[in-house]
Amino acid sequence: MKALAVTPLVKNSLRLIDHSLKETDVIVKVLETGVCRTDKEIIMGLYGEAPPDSNYLIIGHECLGVVVRGSKILKEGDYVVRMVRRPCYDNRCDNCLEGNQDMCSSGNYTEAGIKGVHGGMAEYFTDTEDNLIYIPKEHSGVGVLLEPLSVVEKATYQVGRIQERLSWNPKRALVIGAGSIGLLEAMLLRLNDMDVFVMARSPSGNKKSQIVEAIDAHYISTEETSFEAFLRTKIKFDFIYEASGNAKIIPLLWAALANNGVLSLSSITGGNEEINFPIERLNLQTVLGNKLIFGAVNSNKSDYKTGVKNFMKIKNTWPGILEKMLTRRVSIDNYTRAFETSSEDIKTVIEF
Repeated sequence: MKALAVTPLVKNSLRLIDHSLKETDVIVKVLETGVCRTDKEIIMGLYGEAPPDSNYLIIGHECLGVVVRGSKILKEGDYVVRMVRRPCYDNRCDNCLEGNQDMCSSGNYTEAGIKGVHGGMAEYFTDTEDNLIYIPKEHSGVGVLLEPLSVVEKATYQVGRIQERLSWNPKRALVIGAGSIGLLEAMLLRLNDMDVFVMARSPSGNKKSQIVEAIDAHYISTEETSFEAFLRTKIKFDFIYEASGNAKIIPLLWAALANNGVLSLSSITGGNEEINFPIERLNLQTVLGNKLIFGAVNSNKSDYKTGVKNFMKIKNTWPGILEKMLTRRVSIDNYTRAFETSSEDIKTVIEF
């Protein structure tokens, strides 16, 4: 079968291969797989790990497929999305033993398409039913968005749990980044009637800003208003979600938090760049304002299931909005086009 693979840690080694599927457990025919920044960074050779019995890694972790050989629960013809993270494989930690592998403490987890398990940029994959999330047929058209939605579902849930420490009624939120993660987070926040600002580089009037405005949120382009200038308006935010990949702005975000505010970081950044960090002022603001910063990555099975439920809420509130996020579909035979970058892109998918 056709599959897209890399030699891990070798830059620009992406290629179309013929891969033999090991027919075990549930077999899924892939319909489409989303492209995200993680895939591009693996192609750049920044990280990635092949399965133990392979010298290559099939990439892709945002995949939607249809079951062609089922199990006790999943039947032939069911639409499914594949969970990414698997429990740590050696002397499992307490979190993995409890089914919370997204909170693995050992670091020995594996991830489909990223670390130690082949991914979903292939015509077929096989997996256990425990790693597959059923998608009702009416959501199959946007099912490829469930994995990124599950990531923001987790962050939103964790914020609520953390803030049970106090009486908290958030009114205003700021989302940094208008990729699929940022836009989906903005939708969840708007479903909770929060006043939401989305800040991104793309100029106003593009597809991203149109989606932001369609959900009655505010779009701010950093090409038109710098972050520093925006902060001078002295607007404070109860919740800030960072999804831009720019770690240098974290001190500025911290200063924009209201008392009792929460900053959630989702970007995975590399490099060794250093900046001047006003640690004493941030410490003072943190202590006197009861502020909180935390990181959230990946997601739990419960987050995927909540995401399936919220598909319907989003569709009912803003009909057609999720479909507008799928900006490009590329066939597997033209796969190189899927990794090209455009300011108008939100979510590109490869079709099989």
